[in-house]
Amino acid sequence: MPYIGKSPSQAVRNRYYFTVASGATSVSGSDDNSNTLIFADGTYVDVYLNGVLLVADTDYNTTTANTIAGLSAMSANDVVEVIVYDVFSVFSGNVNSDFSVGGDLSVTGGVEGGIVFNEGSADVDFRVESNSDTHVLFVDGGNNAVGIKTSVPASFGSFAIRGAIDTASGTNHGIVSASFSDAITGTFSIAHASGLVSLLTDQKFAFVTDTNKVSMKIDNTGAVTKPLQPAFSVNKGGTNQENFAINTDVTVTFDTERFDVNADFDLTNNRFVAPITGKYKLSLCIRLQSLDSAASYYIPMISTSNQIYRFIFDPDFGQDQTYWTVTVTVLADMDAGDFASITINQGNGTAQTDISGDDDYTFFTGYLAC
Repeated sequence: MPYIGKSPSQAVRNRYYFTVASGATSVSGSDDNSNTLIFADGTYVDVYLNGVLLVADTDYNTTTANTIAGLSAMSANDVVEVIVYDVFSVFSGNVNSDFSVGGDLSVTGGVEGGIVFNEGSADVDFRVESNSDTHVLFVDGGNNAVGIKTSVPASFGSFAIRGAIDTASGTNHGIVSASFSDAITGTFSIAHASGLVSLLTDQKFAFVTDTNKVSMKIDNTGAVTKPLQPAFSVNKGGTNQENFAINTDVTVTFDTERFDVNADFDLTNNRFVAPITGKYKLSLCIRLQSLDSAASYYIPMISTSNQIYRFIFDPDFGQDQTYWTVTVTVLADMDAGDFASITINQGNGTAQTDISGDDDYTFFTGYLAC
């Protein structure tokens, strides 16, 4: 880097020693160490005689170039010490070539018109650019805007960061943008092409997937919802499952979905398939009709890949019951791809019992709890 003076970081002084002969009144040329006395301006020279500082233009003069003259006649072996300070100046002006700062850089005074690196860009108060990107960093005081690797946000009071661009897809990675009208309201988002987005807008906070679906939302009342959380509710759609077989595990069929977030319930095979590993809250409600009091037992079950959860009761009520409702609720551990289905087993008796198709009485629900 170009600079003024002999050192780019500090001023320099040179020290010369002359041991003189008797009667000498000046010193010049090579000193005791074969260093040649040179100075550009006598104002920046100090002269000592045997360690005593001499007064310029009284005890000596520098009228002759590179010479300390006008000294009183000296004795043999007197020592004249000359200190020459390098001449340097503090920079003020424009830099039209490379400029670098090795240490800290600070500006203590006002800077009229702002600081701009590379004058080819838009008018902002502070801007740093690279050879390939005209918006590496900028501060626009007029719009209260800050941007990193992005153009100046159009809205007042904004902040934006743009990450690298995938040249194959043209997708931005690592986007952060914000626009604040005050400390409470406004928008703020963080995005990644293959990650998630957090969004603050109108005092609401949400996590949004890369497919622009809200996965979790906190509204301005503080309520938290997870619209993409696996959850389902199915029923028999009004069709009874009549006279189911005895002494065997009979699968309870379901025909209608009240809701099925992410389509995880397989109606064809009457089972819920866990999309991810976790703990699932599963609940069963069955209305049985025409129970046989001669049966040894009825066992409704929630059957999962890892565990079967059973409920047993003895139907010997002294007569055949017209109906009986059974409810079972469990917190089941399921791995991704595991399934959960409903079965029932009647021990002995007559195959006369029906499973009601009324969707108010027979249904199967579940959701991912954690």
